[in-house]
Amino acid sequence: SNKTNSFYYDQLDETEKRVCNDITALVEQGNGGKIDLTSPISTYRYLRIVRTLSFDPEYQNWAISLIFPVGENNKLIDRNTINDDCNIMKLYVLVNDSKKRKELKNFKLVLNDENIITNIDEFEKICKSADFSTEYYQEKSKEIDACYDEIIKEMPKNMNEKEAVQYFLNWIKDNMEYDYSVYESSIEPYYDKLYENEVYADVSNKGCILDKRGICGGISIILSELCNRVGITAYPVFGTIKSDGTLIPHGWVAMRVDDSTYYIDPTYVCQTGEMDNLKMKNEMERIGDRQYQLEDSFEY
Repeated sequence: SNKTNSFYYDQLDETEKRVCNDITALVEQGNGGKIDLTSPISTYRYLRIVRTLSFDPEYQNWAISLIFPVGENNKLIDRNTINDDCNIMKLYVLVNDSKKRKELKNFKLVLNDENIITNIDEFEKICKSADFSTEYYQEKSKEIDACYDEIIKEMPKNMNEKEAVQYFLNWIKDNMEYDYSVYESSIEPYYDKLYENEVYADVSNKGCILDKRGICGGISIILSELCNRVGITAYPVFGTIKSDGTLIPHGWVAMRVDDSTYYIDPTYVCQTGEMDNLKMKNEMERIGDRQYQLEDSFEY
């Protein structure tokens, strides 16, 4: 039935929705640039906006855009320190179409000891001068749709919801490869450091189904997208996984089946080749040597 949902977007407040829409409008014009915020926002709200743009089933931002939070006196705000201090006054949206952005290779963001961007005018110009091909990504979107259609067309008829989920997991196990190198970039190392968890690959998490390679975000998008397309409400979720005593940022999938919310980690299936079953939230928190903990930025 090709349903979808706005799991993330629906939970944003009015300010967050407005910023989200402003960023999307910029990128949809094939451009980046500066967004002056009507009122300052915190890194917590920034995280919620970026999560929505990356992973909301209805709202996923197709372009690869880096969103730089900037405060008073052009200070670059540390996006990894999540709190409620409303110190982000503007956002610089840098659209990276790696086929075209040669000037990025020659541009370096210059910061002084207080993390103030000293070449802000040049930076703004770089953001505004994106030569981003919306047609290229529309074409890729069609290819992605065709991939999903093909998988669903091959499904046996009259499967119940749990059988459909297992069928999709089997497809991921047999066809997807967990490959972190997909996301390694040759951009100026400063961006690598700031955006080590962002995606630079030419077609992003959303497009990893085309190359059959991805990491947790992309693999989770594939499972949730397949489920939504056959009428099972699903969405990627985020938090940490504790393995061998180490906490690792991770993404997996939540879905509504038989009027309950279940969780499953398609990346585990992809990496190990072992099948997995749907679990309730409390079960996910204690799976042998894997312990999953959801982040509290959304009502997962």
